Amino acid sequence: MIQKKWIANIEQYEPYRFFFPLGIILAFVGVFIWILFNSRLLGFYPREAHAQIMYFGFLGAFVTGFLMTAIPKMTQSRRALAGEVVFATVLLILQVSLDIVNQWQQATNVYLVQNLFLIYFILRRFLVNKKIPFEGFIFIPFAFFMITASFLLFRFNLISHSEFLKIAGECFILNLIFGIGSRLIPVLSRIANSTMPDQQSKMKHSTLFFVLGVIFNLTYLVEVLFHNHTAILLRALFTLFFSITYLGLLKKPTQWSSLGVGLKVALLFCIFGTIISFFYDESLALTSRHLVYIGGISLLTLMIASRVMLAHGGVSLQYEFEFGRILVVIIFFILAGILRFISESNTFSVYMLAAELFFLFSILLWLNKFFSILLKKD
Repeated sequence: MIQKKWIANIEQYEPYRFFFPLGIILAFVGVFIWILFNSRLLGFYPREAHAQIMYFGFLGAFVTGFLMTAIPKMTQSRRALAGEVVFATVLLILQVSLDIVNQWQQATNVYLVQNLFLIYFILRRFLVNKKIPFEGFIFIPFAFFMITASFLLFRFNLISHSEFLKIAGECFILNLIFGIGSRLIPVLSRIANSTMPDQQSKMKHSTLFFVLGVIFNLTYLVEVLFHNHTAILLRALFTLFFSITYLGLLKKPTQWSSLGVGLKVALLFCIFGTIISFFYDESLALTSRHLVYIGGISLLTLMIASRVMLAHGGVSLQYEFEFGRILVVIIFFILAGILRFISESNTFSVYMLAAELFFLFSILLWLNKFFSILLKKD
């Protein structure tokens, strides 16, 4: 009886209600360990742990919440079960806990299990009707293939940890953004004649999207395996092309919204952050990648998460047209990205501290607005 009540209590909420706030908590953990290190209160250099928490914990929680909420709707299948939600939550907490105690290599093993579970979750829903919802969905298998490939390459010492993060973190997230975003971002940006994400596609351009997926992911493999810097420039050009052609970067919306502005700003950060990294040597490339991570991927994630909560939380979408709080969040992300770039590799600089504070303030401000929505029952 108690077990049935426990299951019912979990399943009355969409998965994003659990994972989005968990992601914010993990983001605080990931940034705070740097602050502890700079205050000489941490006994190890947290570079690997910080990076993994920010990619696999913070963004990993948002990816898990989004996929476990959206995939059942896109595939017209059963929503996430209580056991699936609990299992995914335990994996996230375990993975970050290992990072906190500097057992980051073991944490990568847990991250692999996280993604194997998500593959299982998606396949279980996809096999119900065996229909690909829309062309961009093709990028999802690429995302999980690249994670698995990067894990094997790292385990066999064929790539460095930094290169592993580039694929398992940045490449993985961008695959999802380009894939699902090809349907979602134009709608959120209020581009005219955009197709809703839950509408079935006739898959006229499936071959083209498959080729685009191959090209995009090859830029990462060529870069890390052959140390070919030209691949970065090709990826920047690809991101520019895809953003203009499929994400509506240069298209004027029917009505400007705060989320639409945030999405366009984030896409520009992804493009220019990648271009700038082309001109940096390997020792400073990490600083430019923070432009992509903070101003690009993280901002994109929160803008998409905002719409998910408004749409699924039974709240008026009119909030998208209010430029108060969300505009401040966007500005804080811009400042955090630029200041982190200026600080380069100096973890003790005032610019680094300012970047950390702007990042934390922005995600806290974002969560504060949507916390009441997260507590509502579906």
